[in-house]
Amino acid sequence: MNLASLSASDFVRIARLLKVKESLLAKVAAIDAELSSFESGGAPAPRRGRPAKAASSAPKAGRAKRGALKDTIISLLKEAGKDGLSVKDIAAKTGVKGANIHAWFFNTGKKIKEIQKVGKSTHAWVA
Repeated sequence: MNLASLSASDFVRIARLLKVKESLLAKVAAIDAELSSFESGGAPAPRRGRPAKAASSAPKAGRAKRGALKDTIISLLKEAGKDGLSVKDIAAKTGVKGANIHAWFFNTGKKIKEIQKVGKSTHAWVA
């Protein structure tokens, strides 16, 4: 390629290409610097997006102790007598979702022989 044979538009195009090349080289240099920070054990650059939640060692508010739901449901069923209580009533009295009460009866309640189903989603304490 002979420089004498290049036109003015060719020089303009070469100048644009050189600017693009310089900006790309700057991006590559930034990426290399970030990669080298990982290799040297330095702190990584902050991530984009939402910041991570801070870990809290305090228990969540409103969280009951293990087995508290069992004790509450059994005491409610004992008070209700042989007619029992519906899942909806138990959920209203305990403040727990009805679906969670259904799951409790399906998983834990079936292991307690004194609890029997006496109607549609109604359970009673039969001692």
